[in-house]
Amino acid sequence: MNYIETALTPAVLDALLQMSADWAAENSMIELENKQLHSQRLTLRLVEPEDAPPLREMLRDPEVTKPAGFLPIETEEEFETFFSGLTAYHTGIAILAGDTVIGYCRVNKEQLDGPEFADKKLVSLGFVIGKPYQNQGYGTEMLKTVTAYLKERFDYCVADHFVENGPSRRVIEKAGYRYLEDYSMIFHHLGDEEKHLKSYIY
Repeated sequence: MNYIETALTPAVLDALLQMSADWAAENSMIELENKQLHSQRLTLRLVEPEDAPPLREMLRDPEVTKPAGFLPIETEEEFETFFSGLTAYHTGIAILAGDTVIGYCRVNKEQLDGPEFADKKLVSLGFVIGKPYQNQGYGTEMLKTVTAYLKERFDYCVADHFVENGPSRRVIEKAGYRYLEDYSMIFHHLGDEEKHLKSYIY
């Protein structure tokens, strides 16, 4: 008891309150709690625990994960780590066709250099569509819907793809994004492979 009373000085209490406020702001960054977005064929909502089994199966396929920047998730421990990260800040969005989870979209804070981006609020979007549901327009439909929602809250949305990933390029361009830049980076989740990417902005 004495330790608690001594530790919770006004300065420490203020710091704890600020940390709590920052956590709450982060958790509601996209403000999709208790909401759903709808398009012609899709329902979009925050990822929930019951989405784990279909996502676990989907992410065992290297043809699904490698274009997204990571190796197949093979063990239960690897998946639990992935799923915790996807759901931790309420920025992982499940993509459903009917009652079937066909993929997910992840929203992250973004920063870009340049005076036009100073004091602007930016987010980046990454998405995965399960192999049976690719090449059916679901990615474009999802990206258009999520982008329209996010643009009510942020100044810019950013998306990118590996230069060799033609399907993702077409999805991003069809959703109305414009080319921004080329860049390279090392992907540790691909065995420290250097990849070249194209970035787009909306």
